[in-house]
Amino acid sequence: MDTLRQGRLFAGKKTELRQPPLFNSHIKEATATARGAEFTARIYSLKDKYGPNADTLVNLTKEILEKCNPPKS
Repeated sequence: MDTLRQGRLFAGKKTELRQPPLFNSHIKEATATARGAEFTARIYSLKDKYGPNADTLVNLTKEILEKCNPPKS
């Protein structure tokens, strides 16, 4: 992750590719988040479904929407 955060994905490689900007939010490994994919579970809130990553998922969604829908000038 450090290499990506520092924008060095292609550092030292013979390429003209440039690393795209990263999102500020990143999802940490958590069993509760993996269980969120279980569609038969009776879960009633985002926090119940994704555990400690619930807020991060909301923030990531906002970041994606901002990048996909830039303000019109």
